[in-house]
Amino acid sequence: MNVASFISKRYLFSKGNRQAINIISWISVVAIVASTMSLVIVLSVFNGFQSLIGNLYSDFDSDFLIQKKTGRYFEPQASQLNKIKNVNGIDYCGQVIEESALLKFSEKQFYGTIKGISQEQLNKTKIASHLIYKGQNLERGNFSEAILGQGIAATLSVEPENPFQALVLYTPNQNSSLNSRPEELLNTRQIGIGGVFSLQQEFDSKYVLVPLELSREITGKEKEVTALEVFVSSLADEQKVQKELQEILGDKFTVKSKYQQHEFVFKIMQAEKWAVFFILSFIIVIAAFNITGSTTMLIIEKQKDIHIFKSLGMTLSGIKNIFAFNGFRITLIGSSVGLILGLVICLAQIKFGLIELSGSESFIIKYYPVQINMLDLMAVFFTVVVIGWISSRIPIRGIK
Repeated sequence: MNVASFISKRYLFSKGNRQAINIISWISVVAIVASTMSLVIVLSVFNGFQSLIGNLYSDFDSDFLIQKKTGRYFEPQASQLNKIKNVNGIDYCGQVIEESALLKFSEKQFYGTIKGISQEQLNKTKIASHLIYKGQNLERGNFSEAILGQGIAATLSVEPENPFQALVLYTPNQNSSLNSRPEELLNTRQIGIGGVFSLQQEFDSKYVLVPLELSREITGKEKEVTALEVFVSSLADEQKVQKELQEILGDKFTVKSKYQQHEFVFKIMQAEKWAVFFILSFIIVIAAFNITGSTTMLIIEKQKDIHIFKSLGMTLSGIKNIFAFNGFRITLIGSSVGLILGLVICLAQIKFGLIELSGSESFIIKYYPVQINMLDLMAVFFTVVVIGWISSRIPIRGIK
């Protein structure tokens, strides 16, 4: 085995007359380098975007969201709330009322969602780090204030610095009937503007955060809620907490983690990532044809050497390994160099921000996000090596 490896190394790095074979071999190395490097970079960028979006969701969402499986509103039982608060690791449990509403500011209107929460719930999130105007208070003195998404604020041309203008909220009056007068069909409230936040379009163009009591008034729900938000401490075992919450609430409720609250989005991103992985793997397969070609040409050229090896008593499998190792060595060199170059470029992007996002002035980040994942690197290296090994074994089947 060592003899076969030594001879294959001599064939690969020799300075004989077989210039065409050497050129094809090193073209194969370059192709494998480029393919491996591309895979590392693309997967790391996908990881960066996935981490970025995950962090943005985390900044808005609670650690766990409790909702009823059927129907929107439910009345939380005092016994259940006490049990939830006593679960080890839970830091806070707050009530939420979400309701669709027509929003009006000056002469402009927009259809969005009001989310009624407590001030403590708001403080538990990281929305404060995404405010682009004023503070994060839902009340100022005896007056309620709303915190709007940037998309809503832009659509309504909100002037938050103007203290004399208020946002008008309209929601359906669920106690009205067909005989009700037109003005009784809607509940109306005015509210000041306490701030504007900018997270991502899904939130910015949908939500208006208001005090929980105001949302109760405008929806007419004195005790019912649409959800419970649970926040846990940093040292909590989240899987254990989720299991305990589900046991307390029973089968009529769902307890969703941060990932499960947006499971579809993350699954789509994961599917896109691995779709790109397989597409680029096909490019590696094409690049591996060069290895098959150079190995085939080497076998043809070394027919005299093959007869000599047989005369010296070398087994057929040993002779085949000489040429297989030649192609496999090309793969190892290309994949190793490609992996290193990909890592260097990713680290440089993280450190120096080499490549900017197109139209970055409209994004919350300026440069392409990159996150290196060791499992991805192992998957890339394993895939390239397997493809290279298979491509180097194909031509040696003709040796007899």
